[in-house]
Amino acid sequence: RRRHTRFKCDWSSDVCSSDLTERLGAVRVRTPDGTPLADVVSVSAGADSACAVTSKGAAWCWGRNTTSQIGDGTTRERRAAVRVKDARGRIKGVETISVGSGFGCLSRRDGSAWCWGDGFWGNLGDGRSESSKVAVRVIARGGLPRVRQVSAGESHACAATVSGSAFCWGSNLSGELGTGTHKKSPIAVQVRRGAKALGKVTSVSAGNTFSCAWQGAPQAVWCWGANESGEVGDGTGDDQYVAVKVLFSFP
Repeated sequence: RRRHTRFKCDWSSDVCSSDLTERLGAVRVRTPDGTPLADVVSVSAGADSACAVTSKGAAWCWGRNTTSQIGDGTTRERRAAVRVKDARGRIKGVETISVGSGFGCLSRRDGSAWCWGDGFWGNLGDGRSESSKVAVRVIARGGLPRVRQVSAGESHACAATVSGSAFCWGSNLSGELGTGTHKKSPIAVQVRRGAKALGKVTSVSAGNTFSCAWQGAPQAVWCWGANESGEVGDGTGDDQYVAVKVLFSFP
């Protein structure tokens, strides 16, 4: 029987399973020397890899690495957690992390956003459409405002900023960047709602080919992108190239 790599994670107890054998229960994630990965404050599982952030601001990843989605400077599969690196070494001060399909992104306590792995669609946000074995900094015209949280999708990613705006970068075939067009962008671009920028955003989530944002005040959910199956939640089946408000129906 064919074996698959599977992940089951519970960040509150620092538990995950990841090896070449299917597991019926969770096992502890460990570093290459066998030490259990501890002090984890958040975790994210992607298509075939997973990552975690510790209370000390370190980012650790494990799993498949054919497109450098582990971010450790190699393409070697990692059956134990290893540190994510940038060009200067192990990346520090990590706040949030998100694993997409063949790439990952994180935000740091200094407000910057970084991505690594497969960058064919410009989804690393560094101005290129190339892959990177280590984390590279996400840029935007005029500078990317301080980021509070990131989310990586299939081939695009988004960020919520401290000032309440939303930015996305990468693939845009279905309008998942929310800019009003279907042109991809290798740098972060601001999400729009109509002719205006979407504001008062507290968090974002990037799906396969659509994205959503939570607006804290007034409380509302906004989505944009592919909508064939109603993913955007606006009551239609039409792709939406700018953010539209999700319609809620209460009994």
